[in-house]
Amino acid sequence: MERTYGALWLREGLAVHLSNRLSRWPVFMRLEGNLIELNPKSTEDLARARLTTAAGQQAWSLVGGNGVPTLGSGDVRTLFYVLSGSFVAFVDQQVGTPALMSLYRSSDVPAAFMKLTGHSVADWKAAWLERRQNTVTGCLDGPQFLHYIRLAGAGEIGSGERDSASNGRRGD
Repeated sequence: MERTYGALWLREGLAVHLSNRLSRWPVFMRLEGNLIELNPKSTEDLARARLTTAAGQQAWSLVGGNGVPTLGSGDVRTLFYVLSGSFVAFVDQQVGTPALMSLYRSSDVPAAFMKLTGHSVADWKAAWLERRQNTVTGCLDGPQFLHYIRLAGAGEIGSGERDSASNGRRGD
């Protein structure tokens, strides 16, 4: 029996995120008629630069729900993968891989976000957007100015304190 998961953006975003973290080989996609290479820095830079475009806004609106959205044009499709990858990397950085995988396995991802973190996907998207606006370089190692996200029953993520619910990761 094949297992299906609740959200295309989470499945594909995890694939982009893992490829950026683990692969020695670049991933190439088409954007605005050009071949682009996706890597951790380019994913973050593209997410930041293209979010305000019409295609970026359309793609961003498709991130966060359940199911398989209609992706539309090639640029919207490409940006959907870029934005999903960046958002999944952000969530992984904040809650840790075990919690991310719990979200991934959920058939109702928005409900799982609320149950696991005490915050909606919209709250997480707002924190991701704030990070995009306040990150100097747009890359993963740039300074972060995040809303503190409180995990249910855990310490604040982003406070720099070690926390078992975040798998010992720091959000600083």
